[in-house]
Amino acid sequence: MSGRKNVLLPRNLMNAVTMAADATSGIISSQYQDNIGLQVQWTGTPTGVLTIQASIDYNEVNGSGTFHDLSFTPNIGQPAGAASGYLINLNQLPFPFFRIKYVFTSGTGALSAWVTSKEI
Repeated sequence: MSGRKNVLLPRNLMNAVTMAADATSGIISSQYQDNIGLQVQWTGTPTGVLTIQASIDYNEVNGSGTFHDLSFTPNIGQPAGAASGYLINLNQLPFPFFRIKYVFTSGTGALSAWVTSKEI
């Protein structure tokens, strides 16, 4: 037994994506990961709703599957007309795939997000 753990080094999910429209990050596989950390940061004056969505039936080969908002998403702050950001702790996420989704309401800005994870 090697003792080596699975890790996902910090990776950019969204890089200054416009917040003047709906936006969705790439899909991240959280298989074999116990602790997942997300950081979201935005500029400008956007107003909208950020959610974390997950899927069990996503197929990496053909890109099909259904994503649903996590019902236990931490009480995360929402873009409400000012620049801001925060960290999200997804400890022992039981779903193999997830993504970040932003639904535009008004304003403009740029959204960036990063992910990192590790096996305990």
